[in-house]
Amino acid sequence: QLFNDPKLLDAIFQHLDIFELLLAAIACRSWAQRASSPSRRSKVSFSSKVAANLRDHEIVRFLRIHSKHLSEIDLSGCKKLSDTSLVCIAESCGSRITSISFRGCPGVSDFGICVLLRAAASTLKQVDLSFCPGLSDSAFQELGRAPRLEALRAAGA
Repeated sequence: QLFNDPKLLDAIFQHLDIFELLLAAIACRSWAQRASSPSRRSKVSFSSKVAANLRDHEIVRFLRIHSKHLSEIDLSGCKKLSDTSLVCIAESCGSRITSISFRGCPGVSDFGICVLLRAAASTLKQVDLSFCPGLSDSAFQELGRAPRLEALRAAGA
């Protein structure tokens, strides 16, 4: 009974990363309902041991449900990530993003970064584009137009 309390579940689920949230969703029906309901989550980290296998459609599905309050997103190590996810981020929560990391995401290109930066330019404070080999000067020129940008990490880019 205790673990079916919606307030308690929301408090717990708020601290789970995407993979832990998906695992909780398969535990039982009531948890699945809470895990898939829109949350007030402001941060999400997709980076974990299995991030390398995370695909765009999984990120897009999560964002469609949980993007309403997101302001910080960490997609580090998502090796199968492409511009599809970046466009979805731009469309669903780009105007609220203050911090985003694509560290080690080889599928990220200038196009996706530019689309995202146009949506998030006025709020973006921190960006990590380290080890993103698909980026050229045009992505970094676009970053130069973000007036609130305080921190940029671009090692190996």
